[in-house]
Amino acid sequence: MLGRIARIGASFIRSPGKRAWAEDKLAWKLFQLRQRRQDRINAAFDARHGTDTAAEVALTEAGVGADDAARGNIVYRPLWESNFHAGLRAIEAKVGGFEDFTFVDIGSGKGKLLLLASLYPFRRIVGIEYAEGLHAVAERNVAHFAAPNQRCKTLVPMLGDALAFQLPPGPVVALIFNAFDRETTARAIAHLARQRPDGAAPVFVVYENVRRAAEIGAALNAPAPWHTIAQTRRRIVIGNAAAARRWQSGGRRASETIDAATTAPATSP
Repeated sequence: MLGRIARIGASFIRSPGKRAWAEDKLAWKLFQLRQRRQDRINAAFDARHGTDTAAEVALTEAGVGADDAARGNIVYRPLWESNFHAGLRAIEAKVGGFEDFTFVDIGSGKGKLLLLASLYPFRRIVGIEYAEGLHAVAERNVAHFAAPNQRCKTLVPMLGDALAFQLPPGPVVALIFNAFDRETTARAIAHLARQRPDGAAPVFVVYENVRRAAEIGAALNAPAPWHTIAQTRRRIVIGNAAAARRWQSGGRRASETIDAATTAPATSP
């Protein structure tokens, strides 16, 4: 009997389709366990700062029509703090600091990432959100938030459409936390790329997904003349030529305005 069970198990493992199914089930179970832990972390953040960022909200309950809500992946939830800090620290180490950068959260929801970003020395922090209800909460959170280790005090939540948003001047780190469906993500990236095609100032776009960045498919293929700069399981970094050069040079900025013909292959941050 045990031998028969072992043979069935071995056959199951050898079957590509069944193995992928089992891996997906395991990954989903692990995600649910991690999500419960992150829910506790999010609630603790709000209790500590008197903010309202943790609770999930359906976009249709925040003033968004059903079609637009579908393009915005249906629901607001905050990015896991550990993922956010890991992504920013990896970039900060590569670009030589954030003092000359504006941080932009595209799909900023209740503004939690604006608050977390203020713990870094950004020149300015901007959020763009199209759900009126979420934007109103973000404004209250930004007005209320204070932390002893806060390093940027210029936080600007904006109500608007990511597909019409104009990048601020100077170097930018823009974050997209799985905010849109594939088509809208691709359109948002193309919109940003059209604004900085010449690489006059570095623009990094960081896509985060707490499960797998590959879920976004080809939507994060860097539109020419932009480049894929780095990629991990849950994060993809793309940007213009100046961003690629800043990454490769470890923060040396003298050549940022000289157009690069090629860039190095993507590496994991």
